Amino acid sequence: MKPEEAVDYINKTVKAKLGKSLDHKQKLIIEGTWNNESYQDISEKSKPKVNINTLMRDSGPKLWDLLSIVFDNTIAKKNLVEVVTSYKELEENNQLSTRTSDRPTVYSSQNGTQADTLTQVNFHDDEKFKQIISQTLTTIMKKEMEELSQSLEKKVDQRLQKIEHQLNALVPTINKLSLKVKENDIRLQSAKTLPQTKTIVDGLIKSILKSQDENEQDNYWQKLKEIALRDNEAVINGLYNLVNSNCQNETIIRKIIENVVEYGLGIKNSIQILHKLIDSPDYTPETRLQAILGLQQIAPEDEKLSQAISHPDIYPLIFKKL
Repeated sequence: MKPEEAVDYINKTVKAKLGKSLDHKQKLIIEGTWNNESYQDISEKSKPKVNINTLMRDSGPKLWDLLSIVFDNTIAKKNLVEVVTSYKELEENNQLSTRTSDRPTVYSSQNGTQADTLTQVNFHDDEKFKQIISQTLTTIMKKEMEELSQSLEKKVDQRLQKIEHQLNALVPTINKLSLKVKENDIRLQSAKTLPQTKTIVDGLIKSILKSQDENEQDNYWQKLKEIALRDNEAVINGLYNLVNSNCQNETIIRKIIENVVEYGLGIKNSIQILHKLIDSPDYTPETRLQAILGLQQIAPEDEKLSQAISHPDIYPLIFKKL
């Protein structure tokens, strides 16, 4: 059959069985399919213009469902010509019962399978027609819901497995943090028995500022570290006061950053120290970058990190290191 003949034949068959004719878009799709054209080709040739999305996602699927009922066979774009041609040949050879009367024969469907008996339905009987369409749609929806349920169940299982894997990966970190919390508790308890700790810390910090000898300064830093093992908060608070005094000695500032990173986890003033150093234009970009890296270690979720890293003075240094 030529495309025009195919459109006419299919339209007459639909009208005979369902009491209605094909619309303009459906005829365009049939004619284009018969010419082995894509939806894109059909859309471009259509007059008036029909959007390709309308053809592919609306008119097309509805047409194939309609023709599948009319020709009692699953019809899609890829097999339209084959099914309709075979149907017409069988009809002409009297091997297919004629279904063009006012009371055509259709297959009833239950549980997605073809029924054993044929039901005579008058498609001009609105209630009966609605009932058949409702049963057909119910069967289709049930099958689609089952497939959707299986797909969702599979995706949920995959997601749960991924979450479980991520949680397992976090266990070492959680254990490490738990250990640090316990250590901090011990240090806090010890601090109660050391009322003069603050005085000692302040004295060591003053000695560091006065000393011009590098070895002597290292000795004072070592003593601060020993105190931090018992009372790290007292040491961090002392360093916080030192930073707030606007110390300009870059060597001391970098030493402060090292100590904050080493035993300042969980102490509020640790973050405040690093924030101040990052924001201060008085220090070199290298020192500020060291403070940024320190902040990333003790507070990786801190909001200031992203802004600090993108600073025009800092970003080139990071890129250089990479």
